[in-house]
Amino acid sequence: MKKILIFVVLGLAACGTDEPGEGTNNTTGTTNNMTVVANNTVNNTSNNSTSNNTVNNLNNPTNNSTSASDMGQDMSTSDMGMDMAPDGGADMGVDAMVDLGPAPDGDLCATAIPIAAGQTIDNQTTVGATDDYDARGRDDGCPNNAASGRDRVYVFKTAAAGNFRVVVVPEATFDPALYVRLDCAMAVCVTGTILNGEGVQESVTFDAAANTDYFVIVDGELGDSGAYSISVQAP
Repeated sequence: MKKILIFVVLGLAACGTDEPGEGTNNTTGTTNNMTVVANNTVNNTSNNSTSNNTVNNLNNPTNNSTSASDMGQDMSTSDMGMDMAPDGGADMGVDAMVDLGPAPDGDLCATAIPIAAGQTIDNQTTVGATDDYDARGRDDGCPNNAASGRDRVYVFKTAAAGNFRVVVVPEATFDPALYVRLDCAMAVCVTGTILNGEGVQESVTFDAAANTDYFVIVDGELGDSGAYSISVQAP
């Protein structure tokens, strides 16, 4: 009987010893879990902190910067000015607002090609010129050339009064018109002609005053244009 009681007491003691041990393990596990949670909280707080993000952003200004200097590389107003500027911008100043410069020689009376008495100028053409002048033939000394083509202008300045002849010799396919004016802003002609057809020379003769500019306009009939030579012959 005593042996049985001893075994029971020892068994209970053993059970009592295990239970506190298990409690200790559970407490340690809880402590460990709390430590892990605390560590995770610290890590998350540390990783997501404003200071860390600020440091990362500062370390990566090219990728994360929204500053004017970074945006200036891609979409700044200076870049837009070169590519998509509004009227008056730098790019429009280069691509769309092109300075055409003065008119080519002979295209207007203001840029008339000088020609002297006794001079012949070869290899001339109205091709590529603009249609600036015509002749209406209304009792004003001009031929009836309202449906004119492109034209080129020469200026003949007299030194002395005299009778002069202007001759235009066209290429075979060109039908020229010819008229002489004192002022290109006026429709009045000193003289003019559309007498002949393609490939046939046209000429006019007129009395000129001394020290006077005469504008000689080589035009085309019915919109025609082509190559020719021109000469001024003194009496």
